[in-house]
Amino acid sequence: MTEARSTGAMSSGRRHLLTVVKLLLGGGILWFIAGQMSIDDEVRTADEVVRGREVTFERGQVWLKTDDGDRGPWDIADSPVLRRKGDRYRVDEEEGTGFVFKGFVSVVVDGHTQRISLDRVALTEEGTEDGWVEQTLDVREGLATIYARITVAQYLLAMACILGMYLCGIKRWQVLLRAQGIDVTFFESTRFTFIGFFFNNVVPGMTGGDVVKAVMIARAHKGRGPDAVSTVIVDRVVGLVVLAAIAAVVLVFTLDTYGTIALWVFLSLGCATALICLFLSRRVRKWLRIDRLLKRLPGSDALQRLDQAFLLYRSKGKEMAFCVAISLLSHMFNIASVLVLGLGLGVDAAHGLSEPVLLTYVVVIPIIMIVAAVPALPGGWGIGEAAFGYFFRTVGIHNLSLSVGLSVLHRFSMLLWSLLGGVFLFLSRREAREAMREAQTMDSPGP
Repeated sequence: MTEARSTGAMSSGRRHLLTVVKLLLGGGILWFIAGQMSIDDEVRTADEVVRGREVTFERGQVWLKTDDGDRGPWDIADSPVLRRKGDRYRVDEEEGTGFVFKGFVSVVVDGHTQRISLDRVALTEEGTEDGWVEQTLDVREGLATIYARITVAQYLLAMACILGMYLCGIKRWQVLLRAQGIDVTFFESTRFTFIGFFFNNVVPGMTGGDVVKAVMIARAHKGRGPDAVSTVIVDRVVGLVVLAAIAAVVLVFTLDTYGTIALWVFLSLGCATALICLFLSRRVRKWLRIDRLLKRLPGSDALQRLDQAFLLYRSKGKEMAFCVAISLLSHMFNIASVLVLGLGLGVDAAHGLSEPVLLTYVVVIPIIMIVAAVPALPGGWGIGEAAFGYFFRTVGIHNLSLSVGLSVLHRFSMLLWSLLGGVFLFLSRREAREAMREAQTMDSPGP
């Protein structure tokens, strides 16, 4: 008895330690990102940082110095690409010996408009292409300006797209359950799924929503625990693989533009596909003696049942094809929600986003969502914001407030929908408490 208590205490201690490490990691990432952002608009010069609101360019133009005289002008509002390599300068495709800025940028500071000559504004260095370093005027919109752009209609449309994504995912899980002979209604699938979303988004620690959802469906269908757990795992795997496949198909035709992102997508998709094929291959399983290995492991009966539940899907081609198709629709809804929010906030070509804009979103969002699936803080906070900032930077959005602001708004919108799971949780408090206790046991590291 004493030994069992000691083992349980050690397991609980490890679980709590890992939870603390995850919270510190996610919190550290959020703290770093928050330090790079600003609520107010900013204009940086060599001498000061002017913070205010309503930043606008007045006759903002850039000219290119050449030996034959100045060429131009290019309108700053049209976001011309400025680059420098050593003592050579370039505006779009024209080369010269320097930049000449004309016009002003105005900032409203404490109710008063302050005008700053563009030739005083500092230049920041961004990405490099063939040795040419991009030069950008250090004028950044803050979160207050960015969030003020989006309209109520745009936000409601984005929320509808997120709901569409969730409903497709719920239907996919229902089909996977029925493939295992677990007959559930769409409402029951919805209830358990939203309770899982609630745990994912608002509850810290190791007990994720998928684990709670798996336990609750297993408790509702006695004696089908391994089968129910397998559906949750397969549901997540199908969703991630289809997500990577969407990006991979587009990247095949855009490798020159999105080389960095392509590496991430093809690597993740290749690894996932290889692991699935190896796991399902009869020859590989026989060679590795998987069945014999499972019999020797602790909890062998449950592991063998779980293994058989996974293998059942090899003979469910029609159901799996449906799941792939509805996963595609689900991800299209998700991409559409980010696209609507992004265009509403100004994450568009006018602020540097690579064109065509729709194609850029279709490529970037899937890989961001794959990276954001790494658990740190509840709901993927921290990792997701870092992914939005990094990957949107590779496609032209250098203002971190824009890309991270988009991430925060999208995640907040998902959080609002997940509160529906709190309602379901309240209506089934006793059931949820028991499932939570079982989930913590399942999710604990071994002694």
